[in-house]
Amino acid sequence: MKKLLIGLSSLRLTLLVILALIVVIVYDLEITPLHESWLAACFVLLALNLAAAIAVRTQFRRQPALLVFHLCLLAVVGLAAVQTLTGFDGRIELAENQAFSRQATEVMQQGPWHANDLGQVNFVQGPVEVDYSPKLRRGRTRSKVFHRNVQGSESTVFGDTQAYHDHGYRFITTPNKGYALTLTWLGQGTPTATGNIHMPSFPVREWDQQNHWQLPSGERVVLELEKPSVPVMTDWTLSSNDFDGRVFIVRQDGTRLALNTGNAITLDGGKLRLDEVGLWIGYRIESNAVLPWLFISGLLATLALGWHFWQNPPAFKDPENQNANNATA
Repeated sequence: MKKLLIGLSSLRLTLLVILALIVVIVYDLEITPLHESWLAACFVLLALNLAAAIAVRTQFRRQPALLVFHLCLLAVVGLAAVQTLTGFDGRIELAENQAFSRQATEVMQQGPWHANDLGQVNFVQGPVEVDYSPKLRRGRTRSKVFHRNVQGSESTVFGDTQAYHDHGYRFITTPNKGYALTLTWLGQGTPTATGNIHMPSFPVREWDQQNHWQLPSGERVVLELEKPSVPVMTDWTLSSNDFDGRVFIVRQDGTRLALNTGNAITLDGGKLRLDEVGLWIGYRIESNAVLPWLFISGLLATLALGWHFWQNPPAFKDPENQNANNATA
């Protein structure tokens, strides 16, 4: 048993595991459950290496500050393994009056042991407002969502400095936002369908407000926003109420048709109606239950290391005195 602990506490093993972690992270081209398992395995092996070093090396027990530092470091590595196995990271874009959908979420990272409760999140995106100062300096973002709880229907406003929490997930606003068109297709002999088309991010791409779309009838068209006004040299707030442009549909033959809110135009196979012009906003979705414990462990490790060096300050030799001693010798 002692030989096993000595082998696990080897500094060479520490270096090999750290090298393996670097390789897994650097060459991670696609997040997959297999990748998450390998990453977690590296963290677990590193945790075993630290635990064995704490058990074998007697100097840790003789120096309480150093022991606390390594125990906190062990906690950080173990919590990192738990986060890798159970964490979640995703992205989604929601238009105003659009309900959250698990299927519309782009999964960036998901641990193999993640509880996958995202389907229980239930809210509807409300109005979005973004403040700007002169020269398009982005200020405060205000996103309002409507949700239900035991008290009934409620609303929450959050933004850049405050996240929205639901079923263990954190929704964080991103700088990505723009105009969204709510369209209804009235087909001939086909069910009525309503959906959202997100235009490119605004105002960062205010010069390119176009998006290609294939109608349910099969015809491909280009949806285009007449360039909305952007007050560059004054304070202003981006909201759907300030849209003063027009919406056009450009057909394959070059025909441009104006599409007014509430009106429908006749196309091949049916009619297309513009219900409203609103805003869409991008969210980052995170599930990280161990984050507070990681912070506490890291803080305690820093304090313990400071305590150790306070009790055992490093000795710095004066090069001149060292040279004089050598000359005398």
